[in-house]
Amino acid sequence: MALGLAVTWDNPDIELRRNGVPVSSSEIEPDSDYEIVARIWNGSTEAPAVGMPVDFSYLDFGIGTARIPIGRKTVDLPVRGAPGHPAFASIIWHTPAASGHYCLLVQLIWTDDANPNNNLGQENILVRPLNSARAQFRFPVRNATDRPRDLVLEADTYGIPPRRPCESESTAKTPEMTGLEKQASLTGALAHNARRNFAIPSTWRVEISPQKLTLSPRQEHVVTINIAAPEEFRGQQVFNLNAFDGNTLYGGVTLYVER
Repeated sequence: MALGLAVTWDNPDIELRRNGVPVSSSEIEPDSDYEIVARIWNGSTEAPAVGMPVDFSYLDFGIGTARIPIGRKTVDLPVRGAPGHPAFASIIWHTPAASGHYCLLVQLIWTDDANPNNNLGQENILVRPLNSARAQFRFPVRNATDRPRDLVLEADTYGIPPRRPCESESTAKTPEMTGLEKQASLTGALAHNARRNFAIPSTWRVEISPQKLTLSPRQEHVVTINIAAPEEFRGQQVFNLNAFDGNTLYGGVTLYVER
């Protein structure tokens, strides 16, 4: 997001399973056992992470809500491209007795990391059917910090695109990307995945109330999202709701509507 790229809160590397079968995190049952499976990648071709702790937790659906620990596992993460890469970590989660929607988090703990900013994965989605071409979502936005925050909520329609076939990539001469290759990769990513490319279509209406929030430390406020689809729409549409404090991304959720 700091680079201008769009983001989704529907993480493809976090999967929820029940009796070995993948299920949506928006459809969990209370007081039940599920397995959370995390797929873990290493961006380095030189530095493995042996015995890396992986923390699993959850929180109530929303933005900035309190984190509740599930447990910790450890994995041996090989270098990129080696046998056993990517690595997988899993844990059994017994869901709360109260029904509701929850967000799953997976945190990698590794101090000797060239880029620690990508060590937290989050699965924070909610699906609603369109009723007469309309759907409503309500969720809390909480200031989990010790200072006041002025938040602005913005919506976009970004979704992770299909993977490009490997045949379209030229063979690399070295394991690590050169400076020119990194710049070319970023330029290409921005061309396809910049936030400006995923504005709300003119045929849809998304109302965010309130869109601006001033929250004291530990204060929360419920936000309502009303989405209206064109009458002819059939299928599923994604909307990301991101909360910004100035230019800094504070948090967000991914919403799906379907008909």
